Amino acid sequence: MKTSEYFMLEELTADLIQVLNKYYPRMGCDYTDLLDEQAVKHTLDKVAAMNQTSLNIIYPQRHENN
Repeated sequence: MKTSEYFMLEELTADLIQVLNKYYPRMGCDYTDLLDEQAVKHTLDKVAAMNQTSLNIIYPQRHENN
């Protein structure tokens, strides 16, 4: 049985994917200066790593088929 925490993690993961998909494509397009962009990319990379951990918890079976 899935708990309320599971559903919250699932919702948070979906929200983070949307954020990452919104901002990663802007990297390297000269929207801001290089130092600011590097700081944003560093933060997004950390968020992506945490999000990958959440995906592994929510969908552990997706690695079994590879």
